[in-house]
Amino acid sequence: GTPISALQTRSHTISMPPDFLASGEHYALEVRGDSMIEAGIFDSDTVVIRRQDTADTGDIVVALLGDNAAVRYYHPEKEHIRFVPAGDHHATILVKRQDFLPMQLLGVVIGVYRRL
Repeated sequence: GTPISALQTRSHTISMPPDFLASGEHYALEVRGDSMIEAGIFDSDTVVIRRQDTADTGDIVVALLGDNAAVRYYHPEKEHIRFVPAGDHHATILVKRQDFLPMQLLGVVIGVYRRL
């Protein structure tokens, strides 16, 4: 739902098949809230993220907004970057392009791990 505190804490590891991960550095983040539920990402899911500071329009990204991490669709525009939830029940986060630094884009979501 709302962005979560972005504390860098290593609480556990997840084993993934090598062919699941592309080259590069990866990490996982537990999701809090339901802002991406219509994209199939639910509260308490773990998203697998490829660390990178660029993304394509429409990618699901993790962005550092203030002291919080948000999982949203990435939509850069001329003067703003829109971070769009998967559903109308949450607000789009709008950031002025000049205020958004490349280091604030923490990566692109490449998978979802869910415990049943």
